[in-house]
Amino acid sequence: MNVFDLIAVALWMIVVLPNLILLGWMVTFACKRTMGFKQKHCLVALVIFSLVFVMFFNDRQFVNTFTDYTGKIGLVFGFGFPFLLLPFAIRRRMKEKKQNAKRT
Repeated sequence: MNVFDLIAVALWMIVVLPNLILLGWMVTFACKRTMGFKQKHCLVALVIFSLVFVMFFNDRQFVNTFTDYTGKIGLVFGFGFPFLLLPFAIRRRMKEKKQNAKRT
């Protein structure tokens, strides 16, 4: 390993680490808000899960396959989730209109 590799890895960590910290905070905060757990406990569970999950990445082929599937699932989820929520939003809006009509 030469000096250039060490510098490149250190600089890349400056780019990646803040994003990982922010993602970890968002996940633990969502865990706290939705399930009522302490943020510290959610963070410990997230770190343990991440360490166990990383052990499955043995070669570059698996990483590429995982990235491809994650991208496809994210695309479907990103475009499909609003349509999945649409019936619930319509139902809620209709229920609110009924309640407002009863009040007046």
